Amino acid sequence: MCEVATADAFVQGNQALALLNTGAYQEAEPLLRAAVDRMRGQVDDQGREISGLLVWSKRLMESLVEQGKFAEAETVGKKTLRTFEERWGLADEDVLDVKCLLAESLWELKKPRDAAPIANAALEGFESNLKRGPEHHMTLKCRALCAVLLDKLGRMRESKDLLQSARAGAAAAEERAETRFAQGGRRQSDSERRGYLKVEAILGKLPVRRTSLGDIVRQRMMTKGTTVSTEEGETESEYASTLAAESRRPSKCSVVSGC
Repeated sequence: MCEVATADAFVQGNQALALLNTGAYQEAEPLLRAAVDRMRGQVDDQGREISGLLVWSKRLMESLVEQGKFAEAETVGKKTLRTFEERWGLADEDVLDVKCLLAESLWELKKPRDAAPIANAALEGFESNLKRGPEHHMTLKCRALCAVLLDKLGRMRESKDLLQSARAGAAAAEERAETRFAQGGRRQSDSERRGYLKVEAILGKLPVRRTSLGDIVRQRMMTKGTTVSTEEGETESEYASTLAAESRRPSKCSVVSGC
C-alpha cells in the first residue's frame, strides 16, 4: 500500500512540476495537495515520514506563495519544518528552500520580526550548501528577502549591503547564463529564469529613500578633503545648517525674473 501511494504521489507531483515550470501555479496546487496527502503517514524503515513529503510540501508552498496564499503557505511551512528540520538540518537544500518560502510568507503577512531570523538562518545555510551556494537563484532570493526585512526593521546600512550584493549577484548570474548559452552550453531553465526575476521583484519592493542632508554634508566635505570641518574651520553641524538655510533661500532666478 505504501509503495502504491508513493508511486501515485510521484506521478501527481511530476504533473504538478510541469505546470509549475510554466507558471501555472493555480493548476498545480490541487495536484500537489493530493501528492502531499498521499505521502503523509508513509514511513521509512525507521518509522519516520519519508523525504518525498518534504519535496512535495516545498512545491506546494511555492504554488501557494506565487498565488498570494501566504497564510496557507505559512501553515504548510511550519508543519513541514517540524517534521524534517531536526532530522535534516540546514545541510539539506529542500529544508533551506522551505525556510526561505516560510520567511517570504511571513514578510508578506507583515510579520518582519518573525521572518527575519528564519531568513537569516536560511541565507547562512544557502551560502555554504554545495547544491545551492552564493550564486544560486534561491540564495540570491533569500539575500534580497533579508535586505527588505532589515530595511523594514530599520537596519538600513545592513540592508543596503545585502541589496547591492543580491542585485549584483543576479546580474552576474544572468550574464554568465547568456555567455554559456552563446558558447553552446545549456539555456537557463524556466525555474532559474523565474528565480532571478523574483530577486528583482523582491528588491523592487524596497522603498526609494532620498539622500539625507547628513549624507550630502559628508559627501561635500569629503570632496573638500576632510570629514570633520571645511577649509574655513566650519564644523559638520554648522555646515549642515548652512546648507539647510541655503536650500530655503529664494534663488536668483525666482527673485529677479519670477521663473
